[in-house]
Amino acid sequence: MASVVYEKLFTIGIPNYNYEKYIKKTIDSILCQEGDDFEVLIADNQSSDQSWEIISSYNDERLKIFRHETNIGFHANWNFVLNNATGKYFILLPSDDYLTSDFIDTIRSALKKSGNENIGTILWQYGNFMQNENLTIYPKFDKIDEENGIRKITQFAFGCRHYTPPWAHAQLTRSLQHIGGYKDGSRRLDTLLFYNFFEFNIESKILIIPKILAFQRVHESNERYLKFYEIFLDNIEIAQKILLFEIFFFNRLKLWLFLTKNYWGMILLKKRTISKRSAIKLSFINICFILLLTPMVLLIYISGKYLRFPPFSTIDNLIRI
Repeated sequence: MASVVYEKLFTIGIPNYNYEKYIKKTIDSILCQEGDDFEVLIADNQSSDQSWEIISSYNDERLKIFRHETNIGFHANWNFVLNNATGKYFILLPSDDYLTSDFIDTIRSALKKSGNENIGTILWQYGNFMQNENLTIYPKFDKIDEENGIRKITQFAFGCRHYTPPWAHAQLTRSLQHIGGYKDGSRRLDTLLFYNFFEFNIESKILIIPKILAFQRVHESNERYLKFYEIFLDNIEIAQKILLFEIFFFNRLKLWLFLTKNYWGMILLKKRTISKRSAIKLSFINICFILLLTPMVLLIYISGKYLRFPPFSTIDNLIRI
């Protein structure tokens, strides 16, 4: 079978809707990058502010711009930029976030230095800008290595609503397109796609770059401001997906605990998209399993911060630069 020939090494997709306040800084942070081995796709979702005027004012051959005739929805716009990408690696950058000036050069150099042709995922550090503009580094990838890397990453998935944020990782474009892209209705759509990728490319390597390369703005007008019920649904799907691959007993217990917590969270909310009976049944099964192993569960809960458990076996192919 002939290998895939990519037009570019990277595609950076920017879905936009009414972010005139931020979009210029976002675009500028990309177009200042050196080289022509990347493309930038911007899809404006029929903004009612001055976003399109700002976007269309640029003249750069690396930039491709689109404006939908009608608003096609949040998830559909994310998938639009993904499905039109031609680069080997796809990076989704929300239009209120931005990159460091050495973003492309750093990733390009890390790929070359790794010397590995089977890299499917690239992860890097990012900074959060809150409304008061105080910088916080999150997550901290400075201590990631082959032994404990994926354990740290996956634990972060269960402790934060924004795991594998799109501005902090890149994955193979063709694979993301093949598995259907971002899930409609999800509030953690980037996390779900991240794990779907590994289900599809379980043998691919992860390249870790312990350097800040992107910045996220956190503000009240974030397009996907999260709702707890949708988070519960997504968390359950994520944990169930990892359970398909996870072989370590301790980690499976932690996943079952995580599942039960989210099942009960759904029950306590008034809004439901699955029947109450189904949710209670699922929770009952999980809780019975946990109660049978209460001593072990308590040990894991109390000592989890001090004992080094095996890394999640779902993904264990880490390369650190």
